[in-house]
Amino acid sequence: MQNYQATGFNGYLNSLKTACPNLQIGANDIGLWLQYGGVTDNYSYWLDMTSRLYYGRIGPATYRSAVTGQLGPRLRQRRGVRLHHPQSAGEALTRGDR
Repeated sequence: MQNYQATGFNGYLNSLKTACPNLQIGANDIGLWLQYGGVTDNYSYWLDMTSRLYYGRIGPATYRSAVTGQLGPRLRQRRGVRLHHPQSAGEALTRGDR
């Protein structure tokens, strides 16, 4: 899913494709969603919450709680790449269970 007016957020999502190709939250393979475009309710939820965090509508703690509540409590990055972003999105994704 692309929002052609949200170039900063789209750029962030594109950076995750490269930096975190193996990111998983619960049983959900976020890396595959980013690479091939997700078509599930969980993808839509994750994308919405990540957008809210990116634009500062919610904080990192709220993001972690909401995303892990919907997708599952485990965050795994099989190659150990840490997410990063000048705003708080990366921090929210890298804290908690790994």
